[in-house]
Amino acid sequence: MNDLPMFFVFGLPRSGTTWLAALLAEQNKDWMIIHEAHKHDFDYDYWCPFQPWRADEYVNGKRHTRMVEYTKRKMKNATGYGEVTPRARYFSAALQRRYPQAKCVHLVRDPRSAVRSMIQLGYYAPTGRPHRRVAPDKGQWSRIERTSWAWAFGHNRIRQTCPDFVRLEDLLTDWEAMSALASTLGVKCDKANWEERTQKPMNASNQTHLGWEKWTPSEQKTLITMCGSEARQYGYLAE
Repeated sequence: MNDLPMFFVFGLPRSGTTWLAALLAEQNKDWMIIHEAHKHDFDYDYWCPFQPWRADEYVNGKRHTRMVEYTKRKMKNATGYGEVTPRARYFSAALQRRYPQAKCVHLVRDPRSAVRSMIQLGYYAPTGRPHRRVAPDKGQWSRIERTSWAWAFGHNRIRQTCPDFVRLEDLLTDWEAMSALASTLGVKCDKANWEERTQKPMNASNQTHLGWEKWTPSEQKTLITMCGSEARQYGYLAE
């Protein structure tokens, strides 16, 4: 596995990871490119944010073995390996330590859209999975507070060790941004195929949760307060 060219695109849920993984996999059929690669990632969401040694233990052991076995079974003669996944956000640093040859990029989406979409899909409910209970004052926070905190916390953890970022909004509207990302990752991307994919978003939710312009002033203030500092690192909420 260490002999293969490799990339990781880290992000959060509802940030375009499904769309990007499908686009790159379709155009690089000789590469093993997958989304939300390994089921055990779910089990380590709880531990890895605050216990880095657990992240290294998992990545160097069970996860590496799984990556090798899965690639051999699915694409024995793969010429490269790539992941576009929100599930590695808490151990992105461990993956970079384990695979120093990997190209790594941080994918972000405007929190005004991402938080809304996460709420719509049921993320960070008070009765959610254990790893969603790491927020302080969990019993007192509203759904928007919990989700906004999770957006800021998750992106901050990635940014600490992966400073190169790309915005989903740019990938969907600017061919030059998409072409530059593909070049950074060491893979191909055809403009015609990209244009077709931008017209057919994948994994879209019904978005029955009200859009940003219909949030109450209090709800908007909550998101800006909890996400603002991190969001401005990527050019969001700058107004």
